Amino acid sequence: MPYLTKDDLNFYRSKLLIQQQTIDGLKKTRSDQFTLGSYLKHLEVDINRKIPCDIINFSNEEYYSQSKEKFIKHKDMDMVHLIRSLIKIQKQQEDLIKKLIMNKVKIEVLKNEQ
Repeated sequence: MPYLTKDDLNFYRSKLLIQQQTIDGLKKTRSDQFTLGSYLKHLEVDINRKIPCDIINFSNEEYYSQSKEKFIKHKDMDMVHLIRSLIKIQKQQEDLIKKLIMNKVKIEVLKNEQ
């Protein structure tokens, strides 16, 4: 059985240290997230009342994350990510409304030409 040299041991120690730091970093970022679900739990305790059912229903709805390529419940989303997703949806709705208005104007122009 071959013996490990001092350099080999140092190499493997450094690899293990990097892996542990990566694992610790992942744990830290996940525990640092402030999700809608955790906010609602804190809010319920702070105000000493139940959260309205429409808010609970919204928190259980799912959003398709294009970056993760899967559906995520609103309550599991980090608050910053949730707000950004809502801004994105609002922008998409505004763009659709503008297109509908432009199409309506085009239809009116075509009707008047006939």
